[in-house]
Amino acid sequence: MTVTSTDSGRIVRPTSLEEAIAASTERPDARILGGGTLVVAERSLGIDIPPAYLLLSGIAELRGVTSDGATATGGAARIGAQTTLRALLDAALSPMLDVALRSLATPQIRHRATVGGNIAERRPAHTLAPCLLALDASVGSAGPEGSRRRSIRDFAAEGLGAGEILVDVALPARGGFQRFVRVAPRNGPGYAIASVAVSIDPTARSVRSGIGGSGPTALPGTAADDFLAGAVDWESGAVPAGAAEEYGRLLADACDPPTDDRASAGYRRHAIAVMGRRLIEAWNEEQQRG
Repeated sequence: MTVTSTDSGRIVRPTSLEEAIAASTERPDARILGGGTLVVAERSLGIDIPPAYLLLSGIAELRGVTSDGATATGGAARIGAQTTLRALLDAALSPMLDVALRSLATPQIRHRATVGGNIAERRPAHTLAPCLLALDASVGSAGPEGSRRRSIRDFAAEGLGAGEILVDVALPARGGFQRFVRVAPRNGPGYAIASVAVSIDPTARSVRSGIGGSGPTALPGTAADDFLAGAVDWESGAVPAGAAEEYGRLLADACDPPTDDRASAGYRRHAIAVMGRRLIEAWNEEQQRG
């Protein structure tokens, strides 16, 4: 582990997870960095300049995607927390992730930003957490109390503990319909005002959804998922009349949206309902086409 000093504070560069945990415990005031893209933006505005930075980029064990036949239709994958968004896009694990990754950043930022950085902050506008909720992912972390693995639902609600480092994200085998949609101030890459991710797996007869931009962090659509899983005729794939609209309404009910300079709470809630309904209508159309 190396430590250097700059005009803005100390920079700590661990080369192993154990060193990172020790450094994070010793320097709780240090800002943990993945790719550093968020911090660069904040520093340009003079925001949140800490006395030290803890860089994770030198820890090889936190990088890369490993899979066992992981594709859009099956398999499982482990994604290291220091895996760049570009590397995750190249892995082609899910059509949902492909669309989300292209929407959240420019190619230059995707080459630098990391998976761990996008989800560890638990900011409501961040893109990956809603997708990981829909994909039923789990999150591994390690700290002074040892290692643990939690569902992405628990991680989204709880975050990291003191001295804890995000290690990886695991995706279970999940096939079927996978989509991500959003509303944003522009068509190009950037943060969404509101977003919905949904995964419908006919083999498992399950529905999973994630909601972005409409709560203090990414939110699961549990009630909507349970409703749709019970309403669908899984033998034929038929969606009953009115089920898509009810699904969208239940997603909107799960929201706790803010009002800010980009959109009102009412607009976000309405957008979530409309996107949810249209996603189920799109899936129903695919089923009918066979």
